Amino acid sequence: TGKVLKGVCMFKDLQIIMMPTNLEILFFLEMILWVTALKSRQDEGPSMFPIKTVNDVKEFPLQHSHLKPEQNASLLLQWTFDLWPKDGNLVSIPYHFKNLSSKRDESIHKKFQEITTFISSRTCINFIEVGIDDSAHKILILNKGGCFSSIGMDKVMIKQSKAQTIFLSEECDNRGVISHQIGHMLGLPDLENRKDRDQFVKLHLDKFDMTKMPTLARYAFDTVGVPYDYLSPMHNHFTHKSKGSHITIESRDPSMQFLMGSSPNFRFSDLTLLNHMYDCIGNNGIGANQL
Repeated sequence: TGKVLKGVCMFKDLQIIMMPTNLEILFFLEMILWVTALKSRQDEGPSMFPIKTVNDVKEFPLQHSHLKPEQNASLLLQWTFDLWPKDGNLVSIPYHFKNLSSKRDESIHKKFQEITTFISSRTCINFIEVGIDDSAHKILILNKGGCFSSIGMDKVMIKQSKAQTIFLSEECDNRGVISHQIGHMLGLPDLENRKDRDQFVKLHLDKFDMTKMPTLARYAFDTVGVPYDYLSPMHNHFTHKSKGSHITIESRDPSMQFLMGSSPNFRFSDLTLLNHMYDCIGNNGIGANQL
């Protein structure tokens, strides 16, 4: 059991400084629920998905565009990406907003700052806003090109001393959408592409608009025992890349159907994965290894 004393949450070896805001209180309550779930999954044995290549994982870098939807959906691929480098105990990621000429740009900028500050306070990942010429090793946020980010660090761009780009145009002015792209930039996959996704969701392959290039394959990704979280901002909306407004992702838990893809904030499950990926445990991070 845990206890709260003088604003500090004590849960075995886990300590989180509490602040009197609604977001902090919700995060604390969610953390307690996840602790129970994580301990239950860890008691079952090793991590669900080995991060290294195993016999049942086919080493395709991407799903094959020439395959039929049902063939793509049956693929199990190795999840590969490059982590952002650590300097000592911290991962420092400079970023710069190319254009802040409108109120919508300012709104996206503010949300980006709030989300990255929240991540930094609970991981060893430190986001630093810089000027356009201050650092070649940085993220450049552009207000065009839809809502898109590469997965993890783009080594090619960094080696060429070029900035890695996140595209956040006006239609991306939503905390959940921005959180989703930041998650991809750090290396997190879409939730519905987990290896065990078929236990939790059903993909209606005939409802996907294949011209939008949906990712249907499953990926072997080390989840460190974190249960499937329908409410993670990394979970796409139930009409994701559909023909019209048809349901493409059906929850096997009916109570979660219309909640998928609606979360505005990173959850304890997401932060646990980030702390594991970047080895933040004990370095300002919280995660499954501390439970």
